[in-house]
Amino acid sequence: MQILVSMPCKPRFYFLPGPWLQYLLSILHSFCSPIRRLLASCLGPEHRSIMLPVFSGKDNLLPSGEEADRLFKALKNCRVRYFKDNGHTLLLVQSITLNSSPVIPISLSDYTYMYVCKRQCISSAIIFVPAQEDGVNLLTVIKGANMYRRGRQRDSVTDYLPPTLSEFRQTFDVDHRLFHLALSPVMMSTLKDGKIVRGLAGVPDKGPVLFVGYHALMGIELSPLYEEFLREKRTVVRGMAHPFLFGKKFESSRQETSRFDTVSMYGGLPVTPINMYRLFQRNQFVLLYPGGVREALHRKGEEYKLFWPDQPEFVRMAARFGVTIIPFGCVGEDDVLELVLDYNDQKNIPGLREWIQSINKEAERVRDSVKGEDGNQDMYLPALLPKVPGRFYYLFGQPIEMKGMGNLVRDRKSANEVYLRIKSQVEEIMSYLKRKREEDPYRSLPQRALYQATWGASAQVPTFEP
Repeated sequence: MQILVSMPCKPRFYFLPGPWLQYLLSILHSFCSPIRRLLASCLGPEHRSIMLPVFSGKDNLLPSGEEADRLFKALKNCRVRYFKDNGHTLLLVQSITLNSSPVIPISLSDYTYMYVCKRQCISSAIIFVPAQEDGVNLLTVIKGANMYRRGRQRDSVTDYLPPTLSEFRQTFDVDHRLFHLALSPVMMSTLKDGKIVRGLAGVPDKGPVLFVGYHALMGIELSPLYEEFLREKRTVVRGMAHPFLFGKKFESSRQETSRFDTVSMYGGLPVTPINMYRLFQRNQFVLLYPGGVREALHRKGEEYKLFWPDQPEFVRMAARFGVTIIPFGCVGEDDVLELVLDYNDQKNIPGLREWIQSINKEAERVRDSVKGEDGNQDMYLPALLPKVPGRFYYLFGQPIEMKGMGNLVRDRKSANEVYLRIKSQVEEIMSYLKRKREEDPYRSLPQRALYQATWGASAQVPTFEP
C-alpha cells in the first residue's frame, strides 16, 4: 500500500510506502512527547535555561520556519539561528565534539537527535538540530550566539574559545575577502627607538597589552585588524565592546548569523572594569576605544575626532598590572563611506525618531555619569553610501611601558597626565596618516587593481615610505 503525502513548504507530492510512513510517524511521536514536556517546563516563569533552536529553511519534511517563529515568541532566553539555504539534512548528524568535551546525544531514534551538552560545556542549553553538514558548523553557531560555557553562568573571559583554522579561513578567505581586497589595509607599527616599520614588529609578542585608539565609523576598521593580528602575531585581540552588541534587541526568528556573532567569535566582550581587570590578570591583548559609541556612530564632519571622557581609569588599571599601552590610529573611512543621514538628521524624521528612542530606552547605559557630548552614547543606524574604495591605514604608536608605575593607581593627577599623553599621541598618529596617505601612489583602487593583476591577488601592494 502507498499513501500520497503532501510535504510542507513546497508544492510537491511524494508516494511513501505504508510501512515507511508508519515508521516515520512513530519516530516523530517518540521525539515530540519528551520535547513537549521539556518545552512546557521551559515556559514556566522561573525557568532560566538559555535556548538555542537551529532550523533549516529548505526542509521539505518539517515546517521549520513556522516552528522557529513559534518558539522564538514562546520561549524566554531564546535565540534562534535559521539557515534558509539548508535542507532537511541539517538533522542528519551522527556525532560532534566540542573542545574535546563530547556532546551527549539523547537518542530518540536513529533518525532524529536532540543534543544536550554536558554541564561543563553548555549548562542548561538545549540545541535542536545540530549540524556539520551543508556548511553549518554547530560549534561556530554556539560561539557566535555566546552560548558556550563551562559552568552554570557564562564567563565572557574564561569561556571564550578562539576561532578555529576553518572558521578563520571562512571569515577572512571567503566572507570578508573582497572587502579586504578593496581596502588593501596598510598596517604599520613603531619600534622602541621610534622607527616606523610596516607590519606589527613594534607590537610586543606577549601580554598584557592594551591598544587604545580611534573608533572608525561603524567599526569598519576591526575586521582587517583582527586578521592581521591572527596572521602575524597568532593571537586574538579581546575587544571591549558596548553591551548592546551582545543583547537580543536585533534578534529575530529568521536570523542566520550576523556581524554581532563575528564580534563574539573574534574576542569581543562587554566593556566593564571587571572584564578588563581579569583580562590583564591573564596577560591578554585588549582593545579599548575610550570614545565608544559616540565615535563609532559619529555625526557628519566629525571624522577622526576623539570623544574621550575625562576618565583615566584604564591608565590606573594598566599601571596596577604593568601593562604595555599602545596608542594607535586608523584613517580611511572617508575614502570608503559617505555619511548621508546621521543622528541629528534622523531624530528629526518621524518614525525614525521613535525607533531611536525605543532602542535607546532599553539599551544599557555605559556613561551616564559623563556630561556633554562625550557621554552621549545614543544608538542609531547611520544611512551610508559606499564610495569607490580608497585605502585604510593603521599605525600603532610607540609602546608605553606601565611597569614600575604603580604610583599611578593612587595618584590621579599623574594618571591623568598619562591619559592626556595617550590621547595626544592618537591624534598625532591620525594627523600623520592623513598627511602621508597623500604620498601613496596606490591609494586609489584602479592602481592597486593593476598592481595585483600584474603580481597576483596575494601580493602585498606597496605604500608610502614611513
